[in-house]
Amino acid sequence: MDLLQRLLSTCRDTAAVAQLRAEGLAPLAFHSLSNLPPIDPAIRQLLAHEHRRSARFGLSALADLQSLVPALAAAHVPVLLMKGAALATRLYPAPSLRPMRDLDILIHREDVSTAHDVLTGLGYTAAPERRPGAQLAFGTERTYRRPGHLPVELHWHILNLTSYQHLAPAAWFWQQAEPVEIAGVSALVLRPTAQFLHLAAHLSLHHFDTRGIWTYDIALLLSTWQIEPHLLQYAARQFALGPAILAADAATREHWDIGISPDLRQQLEAAVDWPARWRWSLAGERWQALRPLWNIAAQPTLAQSFAAARATLLPTTEYLRAWHGDASQLNRWLTKTRRLLLS
Repeated sequence: MDLLQRLLSTCRDTAAVAQLRAEGLAPLAFHSLSNLPPIDPAIRQLLAHEHRRSARFGLSALADLQSLVPALAAAHVPVLLMKGAALATRLYPAPSLRPMRDLDILIHREDVSTAHDVLTGLGYTAAPERRPGAQLAFGTERTYRRPGHLPVELHWHILNLTSYQHLAPAAWFWQQAEPVEIAGVSALVLRPTAQFLHLAAHLSLHHFDTRGIWTYDIALLLSTWQIEPHLLQYAARQFALGPAILAADAATREHWDIGISPDLRQQLEAAVDWPARWRWSLAGERWQALRPLWNIAAQPTLAQSFAAARATLLPTTEYLRAWHGDASQLNRWLTKTRRLLLS
């Protein structure tokens, strides 16, 4: 019995529906009701509401892509769609079954300034930075918001941990891209093997809760498309992503009873060396509070490490107000220090 069936089998009250919503699985649950035993009509109605809600957001997301992608293309900015934006119409029977909280778009680093101008010209506002220019210098993404629209996450690298970025050049992922048409516009998406690699890294490195919809993305990809074992082994070895792939595969297998082949898993396990294990252990949940320090230490030069430390530890008042209300820099510093000591 997979995760969805287990959740539906206990779907007896609003708390269970809330769990499905939190997992991103409520629309899928509603879609699957015809193949499962009858449930309480009130619960069915709640799931139908979640499905309609997801459909509205999905239509809004597709409409946003119809304006965003051509506008960026007109400014000569290539666009690679990621996660929900790339999967909702290509893997799922209907876009409404793959809830989206935002639109994830990958661009080239040298196009960040142009893309910023395009988005702000469309009415989006960029989220405040810790210090001016810090995101481009030390980060990999920036959030843009516009009232009545999904947020846009503008990325210029697939991975957000500095220690992995040096091993996994963004150029490799661009080389693994293929053109598609989504919502009537032409864009790029990752080919199946690179798509699997990104989904596994996102699940295992960027988050520590194996949210149901994320493992379902991987399960659906593995059951729909063929991945290239040799390419995956190469990427796992070169980018030290073997442990992340294995962890994502284990979570997907636990939830959905599907994963990579036993032979491929065994080969990936055998290829994981101690530096990859060490890097993976530092990226784990146990050391989550220290991630800013790892990113500072992983900067290529001492000068960049000092600049990253200044941006990380001494953010501007505007940033603090935007993300932490009226918390003063001193209170924020004390809170972060306390968390580091207690973690």
